[in-house]
Amino acid sequence: MPILLFLCFFSVLLQFYVYLRITKHDKTLSDEVFNGAWFKQEEGHAKRVLLFYYNPLSWNNVKQKDVILALIINFGIFIYILSFVFIG
Repeated sequence: MPILLFLCFFSVLLQFYVYLRITKHDKTLSDEVFNGAWFKQEEGHAKRVLLFYYNPLSWNNVKQKDVILALIINFGIFIYILSFVFIG
């Protein structure tokens, strides 16, 4: 069980890293996905951000290789946690 907590924490760190890198280097993608904030109490904001983080088809506009690698690692963690929860 501690491994799941570590993976969840690491996943959040990766998401924050992706957010920082995209907002620094690609303003148009940042405005399209994050709308200027990492977290907002706005209708549809969380859905748009989650679809970006966990849908590999939405990563086509990302140009930085380190961000793509962080998204792939984050997606792998997501799949591992889902398989651990649902398969056992």
